Amino acid sequence: MGPTCSSPVIVIGSSRSGTSLVARILAGNGVFMGADVESNHESRSLQAVNRWILQSAGASIETAGGGGVDRLLADAFLADAVSQVVRAHVEGWSARRYWGWRLVRRPRRYGFKDPRTTFTLPFWLRIWPEAQVIHVLRNGLEVAASLTDRRRRVEARWRAGRAPVARLVRQHRAIANLRAADTADAVDWWREYVERAELQVWRLGPRATTVRFERLVTDPIVVLDELSAFLGQRLRVPFVIDASRTGHVTDRELLDRHRLTLEPFGY
Repeated sequence: MGPTCSSPVIVIGSSRSGTSLVARILAGNGVFMGADVESNHESRSLQAVNRWILQSAGASIETAGGGGVDRLLADAFLADAVSQVVRAHVEGWSARRYWGWRLVRRPRRYGFKDPRTTFTLPFWLRIWPEAQVIHVLRNGLEVAASLTDRRRRVEARWRAGRAPVARLVRQHRAIANLRAADTADAVDWWREYVERAELQVWRLGPRATTVRFERLVTDPIVVLDELSAFLGQRLRVPFVIDASRTGHVTDRELLDRHRLTLEPFGY
């Protein structure tokens, strides 16, 4: 069995890879994922922290930030200063946004999910050195298809005069993923995330694991048994998982075009 149930669980992986599904499963099994989670089951306050870390490294969720974060970590002063700010967000009074009424009596098992953590993870491990990490991996072409489809829908809303300008200003959010204008760039963006996630998993050894989205949705009981052994906590399937969410990429020409990118990751 894994470490004791006092260690946090951090879910990493690219957007549209199934990280929200894993976060919802964890929450459905009693893992506290934040009092301020939004529709993607991400803590709004920890999203803001991750966004700030990436900005400090000259990066964003859209551009990916491996090199920038590495430079930030290599700068002893900045790495320590950024770590202090991150700690304040989960241990100080400002942590009330994440913890809610649990700030005084915190749950035994907790964690969070945010694709940005794929790059910012070293800072969180300074705060929670015993954290366990779950990397969610999905076929890059399915991720790209989801990203480009969402980009098209965003563009359609703007052209129809239904752009959420006020909300974007208030939340300081990007209008759309810069890398999702075409499939090739979206697949390359996915590759950058997977390479960084696999590096994090390799560094952590037994404290990290990879869950393939395709296995999770088609054989959830087996995958959750494996996750139960990893976490040291029995997990059940808390809701019906839609198995039709995968296996849509059948275009042989598209698969052949991106084969060299996909094959190193088992696709």
